[in-house]
Amino acid sequence: MHLQSKVSGLLSDVPATFTVGLDTTVRDRQLVRCVKDLADKFPTIDITILHGDAVSIIDMAEQGKVDVGIVNSLFKAHRSLTMVPLF
Repeated sequence: MHLQSKVSGLLSDVPATFTVGLDTTVRDRQLVRCVKDLADKFPTIDITILHGDAVSIIDMAEQGKVDVGIVNSLFKAHRSLTMVPLF
């Protein structure tokens, strides 16, 4: 079953990598479950989690170094980013 999932993932339009930037002040078990669910659903994807302060994560997102940045911040939206409150 695991091999079949790997082959299916390779043949689909699933990206090979997914990088998340995570603010070091964010600590939530739901995020761990989300990453696990993502890995279970897409077993061929290489998931990377980068850590930093809110400003660093926003910079990484603006520079395209992360696919998604999660920050604990009251910063106003940046014109180049889509910001969505999670909580």
